[in-house]
Amino acid sequence: MAEAAMVIAMGILAGWARLVVAERSQPAHTTAEADPRGRGPLTRGVVPSRTMAARGDLSFFLLGGIEARLEGKLLALGGARQRTVIADLALNARRVVSTRRLVDDLWGDQAPTSAGHSLEAHISRIRGLLVRSGVDGAIVSRSGGYMMDVEPDQVDALRFERLAAEGDAALVKGDAAEAARLYREALEMWRGPALADLGDSPLGSSAGQRLDARRLLVLERQVDAALMLGRHREISGELESLLAVHPYHERFHWQLMLALYRSRRQAEALAAYRRARQTLVDDLGIEPGPELQQLERAILHQELDLELPAEVSHAAGSETFVPGPTIAAPAEADLRSPSPSAPTAIGSARRHRQHRRGRLAAVASAFVLALIAAAAPLLLRGHGGTVTVRPNGLGMLSADGRAVASELALDAPPGQLAAGGGSLWATSPEAHVVYRIDPATQRVTQSISVGGGADGIAIGYGSAWVANALDGTVSRIDLATNRVVDTIGVGSAPTAVAVGEGSVWVADATGGTLERIDPATDRLIASVSLSSPPFDIAVFAGAVWVTSQSANQVLRVNPVTGNITQDIAVGGGPTAVVAGNGSVWVANSRDSTVSAIDPRRGSVAATIPVDNGPSSLAAGAGGVWVANALSGTLSLIDPGQKRVVSSIGVGNRPVAIAGDGADVWFAVRAAQTGQHRGGTLHAESSFPLASIDPANLWPEAPSQLWAYTYDTLVTYQRSGGRSGLQLVPDLAVFLPSPSDGGTTYTFVLRPGVRYSTGQLVRPEDFRHGFERTLELNGAGAGSFLEGITGASACATRPAHCDLSKGITVDERTDTVTFHLTSTDTNFLYKLTFVFTAPVPVNIPARDVGSSPVPSTGPYEIRRFIPGHELDLVRNPRFHEWSAAAQPDGFPDQINWTFGMSPGQEAAAVEHGAADWTSDIGPGTLSEAATAFAGQLHINAGLGTYYLFLNTRVAPFDDVRVRRALNLAVDRSRLVQIFGGPLVAQPACQLLPPSMPGYQPYCPYTADPSPTGAWVGPDLAAARALVAASGTGGERVTVWAHQGDPPSTPTAEYVASVLQQLGYPATVHFLKESEWVSTVSDSRRQVQLGTNNWIADYPAPSNFYTLWLGCSNFVPADPLHTSNASEFCDPGVDQQVSKASALQTTDPLHANALWADIGREITDLAPVLPVVNFSSADLLSRRCGNYQFSPAVGILLDQLWVR
Repeated sequence: MAEAAMVIAMGILAGWARLVVAERSQPAHTTAEADPRGRGPLTRGVVPSRTMAARGDLSFFLLGGIEARLEGKLLALGGARQRTVIADLALNARRVVSTRRLVDDLWGDQAPTSAGHSLEAHISRIRGLLVRSGVDGAIVSRSGGYMMDVEPDQVDALRFERLAAEGDAALVKGDAAEAARLYREALEMWRGPALADLGDSPLGSSAGQRLDARRLLVLERQVDAALMLGRHREISGELESLLAVHPYHERFHWQLMLALYRSRRQAEALAAYRRARQTLVDDLGIEPGPELQQLERAILHQELDLELPAEVSHAAGSETFVPGPTIAAPAEADLRSPSPSAPTAIGSARRHRQHRRGRLAAVASAFVLALIAAAAPLLLRGHGGTVTVRPNGLGMLSADGRAVASELALDAPPGQLAAGGGSLWATSPEAHVVYRIDPATQRVTQSISVGGGADGIAIGYGSAWVANALDGTVSRIDLATNRVVDTIGVGSAPTAVAVGEGSVWVADATGGTLERIDPATDRLIASVSLSSPPFDIAVFAGAVWVTSQSANQVLRVNPVTGNITQDIAVGGGPTAVVAGNGSVWVANSRDSTVSAIDPRRGSVAATIPVDNGPSSLAAGAGGVWVANALSGTLSLIDPGQKRVVSSIGVGNRPVAIAGDGADVWFAVRAAQTGQHRGGTLHAESSFPLASIDPANLWPEAPSQLWAYTYDTLVTYQRSGGRSGLQLVPDLAVFLPSPSDGGTTYTFVLRPGVRYSTGQLVRPEDFRHGFERTLELNGAGAGSFLEGITGASACATRPAHCDLSKGITVDERTDTVTFHLTSTDTNFLYKLTFVFTAPVPVNIPARDVGSSPVPSTGPYEIRRFIPGHELDLVRNPRFHEWSAAAQPDGFPDQINWTFGMSPGQEAAAVEHGAADWTSDIGPGTLSEAATAFAGQLHINAGLGTYYLFLNTRVAPFDDVRVRRALNLAVDRSRLVQIFGGPLVAQPACQLLPPSMPGYQPYCPYTADPSPTGAWVGPDLAAARALVAASGTGGERVTVWAHQGDPPSTPTAEYVASVLQQLGYPATVHFLKESEWVSTVSDSRRQVQLGTNNWIADYPAPSNFYTLWLGCSNFVPADPLHTSNASEFCDPGVDQQVSKASALQTTDPLHANALWADIGREITDLAPVLPVVNFSSADLLSRRCGNYQFSPAVGILLDQLWVR
């Protein structure tokens, strides 16, 4: 029975996962409603612009011949070129299409020299046609391109996508009847092949083929809905018709076999399998896939799980399946043009709430991931060519690619692979190392420490080049000596590296640039600004090919000029790119496809379906291998036939694949299966935990204490590396865009989430949780929530807190809406704190003591002894709704012990009595780095230690003096004061390197370079600036904080530097109780003092606004002043506001602005940055699968306990 259940699950998954996951890459579209006068779709829930009413009557039809209608009247479009432009812009409604892309889609590689002028002429004619028809402003010019300013639902292809996504979501919820209706409505819009007018033009070949393939998938889903409704008898004939047109479509064969079997026609079901096999073998020379073979075996054994559940079978009798164009073969589809008033017209859209679409699409995605996780244990048994490869290691395929010939365990989870120099190379982002493997002996010959977050790797020019994503560098490893011979600063987040055309090419995902390194000098020689964030790189056919996951494009870059010569549309979420076998191959992670690009034409030659979540590619003589992370498989593509010819399951998540010319190697990480689950993890902390109430956990308790027990609407992606800074929905279905001028946020809740007590999580629990927080912890958490309407009143009268106006809830729609008093671009970040977690309304507003608030995460609190011990055990009600937000944990139990000294904690871990601690002093850290190097993990943090320089008090009211002090300070001395390079690194900017928007820049160093690295002090230049200012001899007082241990030695050293510059300097010490009231009071005229800051959330504004914003300097008011530098630059404030507003919607643009702001503030020097902090984790020998998130820290629940 288990195998039969698996057959059905995998059969549904195989045809479904690609579609549902792909929907996540589609833009959110506004739901349209039919105008009762029959004029077409109107936008509801959107405030119309001055011209929107006229544009709302305009509709575009692309699912067949290309048409445009205004109030139902057909417009007279021009020839094929005009229609191509219209289709291109309509398919991207409300999104800018670059001029380069439009030219490529019009002419491909045959573009004339006058292509730009010709495009402008076509745009002008289309605008003229629309204006003469009474529509103005439909096509808008934007920087670098054009945009069709119409609602997505005014384009039949986009509405088709939306309806299909809603159908998937309905199917996930178990509402098969609603799903069938939505699929039917979506499919009825088709009038023939998509973009039929364009033939084999570049756009017709790419977008047209994608839409046709999507239609086929929706047809599959319609059959799935019919099977779920028990309509197997009615659809058998329709499936026969579909197979007559698509004889090689194995999915339809699978569905037909199941429909026949459920119709008590077992012999015919088996005959259908034999026909399918004969067709595939005779025509294509291949055997049926594993899903068909497994279904045949289940039918032969008459497995009970193949039957429809009795309750479904009974319910199905009340409905009749009506065959129609939804199931009809494409050749039989109605080719007539739609009537504006007919049911097939866009204007017949039924009413849907705008939030419903996003909610259901996200639920569908979560369901597919859950289905994969559920299927994994059965896959590991070896059905259908599946073997189990141990996680966090490497595997080598057999010569025929049908088995795993050998395995190799690594000490840490692998990242990327590369082959070269007679070796295989594997990075580990968590361990910050590169492993060198001898393929002959299959042993690790060297483990080489590199920079933070070692990710991409490439071999060339006698070296291995490693992109270190967490510290903005590239490490160069000499192949002969196995040593790092140079570390090159290349931006903020280098994730991929490639070699070729005489250079080393590096992708900076945060900065949105392609960096070029000269391997002869190891210097940066060029930086190419890209139109979207890069992901991966390949060098081939005289070009550099760069994937952009967010833009669904591959950028072709001229390696000589650095110009982008093409942007090629591929599938959803392109990640890996590799060149070989005459093509450029691109893995589309959201579509679960691989695009083959013809480099001569610069266009997609084929789109090849593969298994779920392709993440890495390798091209060689045997073909193109694809590592499919979500499905746990490897697929082999025949480059000539452009199709998958074999696949093998590996049990865990293959994240990388590479070939060394003779063998194919792949790297695997752990999948959430039964393997490695279990055991008790013992954690140590010197922090004496006093409360387990979510309202009171912040700010004292580390995030590891609550991240696995409680959930919030929004959280950070639970993954290692920079992706751990990404906001993702947790208890919400999707991240909403604000409305009402940025003051309203509406969240749709995930359905079916329960507390550990079994209660459903309800909308009112969120408001209750916020009110409890303000009543119990208003002093600590109140500053983050004060922007919610009514929160300020709660601060003054906490016992009578009422947020009914600030947080409105709707049980019927499962929504929670926040109403803010003013725009807050950081509001989503603030919702990640534990004090925003929902709390059942029956729990009163008093600390819960030792009786915990019910949990929603994978663990619940079983026992709590205040200040001594905390036990977490599995939450029996937890189910994984999002692996990105809250994955299931590995240990069965996590036991915390509090109150030991840092030295005792380290000793307990070293001797195996405990498994983890992060309380490690500098002395212990140095010992551990030597004696327990494999157990110690150092990671960059989100904090900076600095001195504020009062820009309104002499001598620091002169920027030359501020710059002089920055130049004169020896930051290496300060690093030693803080405990050495394991604890701290020199800082030139207020923003730490691990923060989004950071770009290396350091003008305050000897021998400044483009890498932005601090080299040493320049006392001579500093003295010249002081002399020019004429301020030498003025008395200076450095203020130190007695409650901050590094403050005193730091202040004393800075005072000694000031004396070298000619300023008589002394140090004044303040008690903690006096600090704020003194240094934040402009009347005291404090000149400079020490300060440190660890970000509340990974937004640069948390540094700039808080410590340097005009709003946080209020003269003579220390209570409302945090900006002790008294720095106020309205221009900088405006830039900060602009960048903050773009942070979640356009991070590439925002990061570029943050980099500009960082350079400007560094030049103005209102602060003296000293060091950036690091964090340390010490693990016992029995722990594995270490992962570090910059936002959360160590992912304790993902550790294995061996």
